[in-house]
Amino acid sequence: MSEIKTKITVDTQELEDATDLVEEVRERLNSVVPNITIRNNQNVYVTVNNFNETESQWAESKEE
Repeated sequence: MSEIKTKITVDTQELEDATDLVEEVRERLNSVVPNITIRNNQNVYVTVNNFNETESQWAESKEE
């Protein structure tokens, strides 16, 4: 059986930068507040749900 020895050097800076960017986007998405303007309308009902989890995740947590 032959044996091959290798030395690998990895620059993880791009991976760290991508991780930081994903975290920043996540923080921004979690802080999104919808801007809704309704003019010249009567009897308008608006429901805005801003959940941090999907409906299925929420339902699972209520079953426990």
